[in-house]
Amino acid sequence: MSAAPIDSLQIGMHWFNERPGGLDRMFKALIDTLPAQGVNVRGMVAGSASVINASGGRVESFAGAEAQLGARLLGSRRHSRVLRAARMPDVVATHFALYAAPTAGVFRDVPKVVHFHGPWAAESYPGGGGGMARALRVALERFVYRGATRHIVLSRAFARLLQRHMA
Repeated sequence: MSAAPIDSLQIGMHWFNERPGGLDRMFKALIDTLPAQGVNVRGMVAGSASVINASGGRVESFAGAEAQLGARLLGSRRHSRVLRAARMPDVVATHFALYAAPTAGVFRDVPKVVHFHGPWAAESYPGGGGGMARALRVALERFVYRGATRHIVLSRAFARLLQRHMA
């Protein structure tokens, strides 16, 4: 008798075919390869309505990538509730803190894996500026990272950076 497959919900940033980037490429690779490993995959990103077809029915858009920030955050919250109502996942894996934060509390007792692709807040202001906006981004990242059951990093250097970033 084989074990039931793990049901995962992946929260990404954008759909790679629409807005290519490193994080989005990694997200798409997981969406494409995890099913062969026995993992049921559902996902959500900011993107067009065609994401569902482009992803083979696995990933849905919660808001347009160019939508106002408030609409994207509200869309992430609302869509996470829709996905929870359809089926509670066994694990929630997040790839972008901004879109993961609005799902806080929606998957209360579900283990959370956070993929640390880099310090978003610091990368948003390479010149070191940013003031209040940067402080809010750092606080949001810490909130998401501290709520994780596990973290996945790309290197030892990123592991150290994540440890310092969460302190």
